[in-house]
Amino acid sequence: MNWPARAAALMAAEISASCSDATGQPITVEPAAMQKVLEKHVRAHLDELAEVRPDFR
Repeated sequence: MNWPARAAALMAAEISASCSDATGQPITVEPAAMQKVLEKHVRAHLDELAEVRPDFR
């Protein structure tokens, strides 16, 4: 599954740049940390979606 690693790296770079602009100081968000958080939230979201049981009666 390569998507989380690619998305996490892009998200980390974007957040780092945004935070650096906001604070005026260099801020670095590590891609590995971002990937861990991203996967945690994606899995939780998928678990919630799996609980939905549509009733087509």
